Amino acid sequence: MIITRDGEILDFFFRKNGIVIEDGDFSICLEYTSEQKKQYRRIKELKKLLLDSDYKALKFSDGVLTEKEYAPVREKRQAWRKEINELEKEFLEPSITREEMDAAEAKALENYQKRKKEGIGEKNNGE
Repeated sequence: MIITRDGEILDFFFRKNGIVIEDGDFSICLEYTSEQKKQYRRIKELKKLLLDSDYKALKFSDGVLTEKEYAPVREKRQAWRKEINELEKEFLEPSITREEMDAAEAKALENYQKRKKEGIGEKNNGE
């Protein structure tokens, strides 16, 4: 079961919104702050730029591009890697204490039992 810090039950989870911490039968989604989301998106964007320019690095290593032709690409790639390293140094994943985790799990069980009692999410046998 994936739950939020507040014990709400989630039906699905997207990695771009936070991290998942597993604890027995529970997985809890800790959402990123707006700053963390911004950093995560930028890291992802920079890694895509590196990936998209890999073919030029390969062309250079194969001798298809000259040093002069490849120099601007090399500079950009070095700058992108440097920025990624700087962002990753300051990027902190969200965390949760054992007490907060226990409280979220208790609330999730309460929510689950309430939903089950109300028949939410259950299929009707008559359908």
